[in-house]
Amino acid sequence: MKKVQLILTALLFISCEYAPREVEILEHPAHEIGYKTCIMGDSGTGKLGQGYVAEALKEEGCDSVRITGDLVYKNGLSDENDPSFYSHFYDYYGEMIENGTPFILTLGNHDYHKNPGAWLFLNDRHENIIFPNYWYAQRYGDVCYLNLDTNITYLKEHRKWLKKTMREFKETCRFIFSIAHHPIKSSGKHGDAKFFNKWYFKKYITGKVSAHFGGHDHHLSYEGQEKGTHMYVTGAGGKLRPVKEVKLPKFAISKLGYITMTYQGDSFKVSLIGVNENSEREVLFTNTIHSNK
Repeated sequence: MKKVQLILTALLFISCEYAPREVEILEHPAHEIGYKTCIMGDSGTGKLGQGYVAEALKEEGCDSVRITGDLVYKNGLSDENDPSFYSHFYDYYGEMIENGTPFILTLGNHDYHKNPGAWLFLNDRHENIIFPNYWYAQRYGDVCYLNLDTNITYLKEHRKWLKKTMREFKETCRFIFSIAHHPIKSSGKHGDAKFFNKWYFKKYITGKVSAHFGGHDHHLSYEGQEKGTHMYVTGAGGKLRPVKEVKLPKFAISKLGYITMTYQGDSFKVSLIGVNENSEREVLFTNTIHSNK
């Protein structure tokens, strides 16, 4: 029943004032050595766990923060003036946002329960809240990002945009990273991608990007590689669920935290960062993504 409601909601907003916008590739200055992006998801609980992780992020030195969705539990926002925007998002990250750290957003399934279009208007209102469309791309020199909406992958507009953007990125990008709410593979409760997303990832993402980062399951994990694409889950920004036992080179843990990805010129160092109740940080797992060009 929930899946049917999600589809009906998506179809409704496509036909109303919150329809997707036309957005060109967002161009940014090239990454310098040491540029660090922090990636987390499933954060918007408004509870203690979110606070622990938010305080740790302030000390991490993130040049940007990317969120893999479920920005506001349990039902998203009714509009851009919804008080939950503050109680479940801005009260935690506003200091970083006002100090110049971009928060680059994708939507989760819970963000669709009311009005996902509210985030478009918050993008307009706040310089460092980045959400110009439900799906959009960014280029930092030859490092490129696909910010996807895996709640509505069945929409032909989404797929048409992705095919066009990937053709350009293949010519100009040494690294391509995809960010979305749903993971390709997961050691958590929800498991691997299913139904339309399984097909979508297989056709458009796996083997075509350097790495994919998803949330949805509430843990931190490295799910190995498939056709050269590294797969991560970073859904521990606010609450947790158990994980299955895995063996190296895979890694999975039910612990609050986030992922950092640090540019090293010819590679990115990726670290899974655990956070405790004192907002103290611990590196749990690290690996490296090399350019395929």
